Amino acid sequence: DNNCYSDEAEYQFGKCLLEMKDITLYEYLQRELSVNQAIMSDLEKKDESPALTRRRETLEAEKSCIETALTYYD
Repeated sequence: DNNCYSDEAEYQFGKCLLEMKDITLYEYLQRELSVNQAIMSDLEKKDESPALTRRRETLEAEKSCIETALTYYD
């Protein structure tokens, strides 16, 4: 149950770490965003399939969560 979290990012990455603007978490988020974007870029070159569509949707959701988490550092 994640009722004590205001968003998925807090649940995924830790509310306290985000609120404290933990530098190690920030570096991890930057790296994960970079990896996510590289995978998305690679997938754009592939032919469409149901599995590929699901993977893109998963990556988009992960990217959105990471980007939300990074807003804590603004």
